[in-house]
Parts: sequence; C-alpha cells; structure tokens
Amino acid sequence: MTSEYYWTITKDRTGDFHSSVGVHGPRGADITLRDNATRWSAYDADGECYYEGMIYGDFTGFEPLDDFCMPDSGCTDIKNDGEWLYSVSLEEITSATGPLGLKIERDKFFKANKTLAEYADEARAKGRIAD
Repeated sequence: MTSEYYWTITKDRTGDFHSSVGVHGPRGADITLRDNATRWSAYDADGECYYEGMIYGDFTGFEPLDDFCMPDSGCTDIKNDGEWLYSVSLEEITSATGPLGLKIERDKFFKANKTLAEYADEARAKGRIAD
C-alpha cells in the first residue's frame, strides 16, 4: 500500500555513532513524491533539535515525529517550515478547569483569522488573549 506522503531525514544532530541521514518513511511510500515540499525539524522536550528533513505529498506535519523521531529518539515536538505544530485533544480541553473550578467553554461562533502560533505570539506580547 502506497502512502500519500513521504519524508526523509537530511540532517542528524543526535551525535550518535550511526547517522540517520537518508532514513525515510513510511514503509511503502512513493519516494518520487515531490509536491508540497516542506522542511521539518524534530525536537526533544528540552528544545534540542535531533533531526531535520523534508516531507512531501498530503500530510498533517506530524508524520516524521510519529513514524520515526518519537519512537527512535523520544522527540516530542516538530516544526514545519520553522513553525511549531501543536496538537491537543478535545478531551484535554473539555476536562480542564481553571483556578475557580470553571470549565473551558467553546465559542461556536469564533472564526480564526490567523494561525494558532500567531495567536500565541500576540497573547505573549500583550500579556493576554486579545481576540
């Protein structure tokens, strides 16, 4: 079965005696895919970059992390074209409570006009959520 995406490692920063440069996935992927080329980098929980590479095709961006970087080296985070990707489950959000025991509510009418990273940067700069 051929995958809709293909990733490859172009730089190994682990310092291990064996290099992972050239490792690619997933198994059975069409290695001729070159559309939607995106540079990625995978990091551990301390923010240390372990691997860099390219991904092609139809993807969410987490594939190199899930397919190789997390199981092989314990990487926990990934950037695509320099932007952090974040994931959170709806269950995590709905189970969270604030200091007064209040739950998070969903605004069904909210329409995003920028990326999550842009909202986070703006909130850090202003010290609050502005929109």
